[in-house]
Amino acid sequence: MKNFKGILAIFSMVIMMVSCGEDEPTKSNNDLTGEWTAVSFSADISSEVGSGTNMTETRTSVVGSNFDYDLVLQETNWTTSGSYDTEISSQSTGANIPANNASVTGVQGSGTYTTEDDIITIQGSMFEYDMSNMGMTSINNEDQSATYSINSDGELIFSQDESTTTSMNGISITTTMKSNSVWVRK
Repeated sequence: MKNFKGILAIFSMVIMMVSCGEDEPTKSNNDLTGEWTAVSFSADISSEVGSGTNMTETRTSVVGSNFDYDLVLQETNWTTSGSYDTEISSQSTGANIPANNASVTGVQGSGTYTTEDDIITIQGSMFEYDMSNMGMTSINNEDQSATYSINSDGELIFSQDESTTTSMNGISITTTMKSNSVWVRK
């Protein structure tokens, strides 16, 4: 049962990684348009699931490597294609979750995006990964928001830091996610 709670917590936290975007689209940033290639990706996700004193806490770390993965940003549309490796490690209250390394190949993604100030709102998910043969990606029809910047080296950096809490049938789920990806122009 404890192993089931750990898997449920991990699955729940990924579902909860999604944030709501604004209803009105805003003008995109022309500095973003063009072809980019991934340099790094990492995410730290923590989740607490349960009721009262019976809470299960799970912490998951995802690190990408060996990137052959491209992002094309047009005025309001984006596409991704390519491959990369992931290393996923997790710790859960009462459950031992083995580390998982995987190659993610043949990735093809697309969606729309808007920007406002230093916030980018993306429909879809630019990265996907698999944990214990369960596909783990955010819900593709929901919006995600992140801050973005282009540093003095010309690297495009997306940073996401959000926390959500939901309750259903007496069970509370609190998920916090911090992720970063770095891209360079092709």
